[in-house]
Amino acid sequence: MLSELYQGTQAKALTPLSGTQLSQLVNRHFDVATAAGTELSDAKQAFLAIPTEQTFSELNSAYNHFYTTTIEDARHLSEVLLAIAILLFLVLIIAANRLNAAKRKIQSTSQTLSDAVARLTEGFALFSRAGNLMLCNKAWRSHFGFTDEDELPQKLSDWQQRFAAFFCDNANLHKTDKGAWLQVKQTETHNGGQVYVSVNVSLFKQAEEELRKWGHAIEQSPSSIVITDTRARIEYVNPKFEKITGYSLDEVKGKTPKMLGAEQSFTDNKQLWQAINSGEVWRGEFHNRRKSGIIIGSMLPYRPLRTSKVK
Repeated sequence: MLSELYQGTQAKALTPLSGTQLSQLVNRHFDVATAAGTELSDAKQAFLAIPTEQTFSELNSAYNHFYTTTIEDARHLSEVLLAIAILLFLVLIIAANRLNAAKRKIQSTSQTLSDAVARLTEGFALFSRAGNLMLCNKAWRSHFGFTDEDELPQKLSDWQQRFAAFFCDNANLHKTDKGAWLQVKQTETHNGGQVYVSVNVSLFKQAEEELRKWGHAIEQSPSSIVITDTRARIEYVNPKFEKITGYSLDEVKGKTPKMLGAEQSFTDNKQLWQAINSGEVWRGEFHNRRKSGIIIGSMLPYRPLRTSKVK
């Protein structure tokens, strides 16, 4: 309203006003001012009528509630996070203790295994899946003539190339450059590795040679030889026995010498077995019947055979 009045005044200021026009302008100005004052008074009353204290109190309460709730939630969250952190810390401690215990157990088992392998009289060598030497004991080094660990080949292929005869045929016997007889056995681990075990069988080979010599001596003996068990059942006869009696080993094996005897088979059977059971040699005359039926007589000794455990 005031703006309309000012616009009209500005438009008419360019032209002279009469007294009536001036009076109308002044009245109009007062009317506008009065109306504006009334509006301002109404606005003031409306503003004063607003319950500011209650509204402020509500706003303050809402803020305090929000602040308290936020602080409480933050405290609860902090407590939860702290509890989770403590729990995780305890879990880590328990896991670390178990890992350390497992590590100590593995180390103890590994040490025990290493000690056991080191004390083996058989040679032992372990190669990885890639063919790398992982472990070998003193016996293995000794069997192949190594005194210094630094001289050991580190690849399985080098061992196979250098000692081809021992690694090509599994479990076969071969003689080393130093005259020892070795038997090398191979097996595979669950993860593709290779385990080799070497056994020095030189003593067995010597015993075998001795037995072979004695066997040849018995087979070529000019005397008839019969070997029985403790119950007098025949286990072995030599070729001279087969020639004299006409019976082969297969025919008499498991039977007693009675099958060869006539009525006058021996002079004193009781005396014979008393001497044998006492570990003494008995000598006497035998009258045996050949397969052809002819009775032959001979003076032969009976003696017990003894081992370290049984006779």
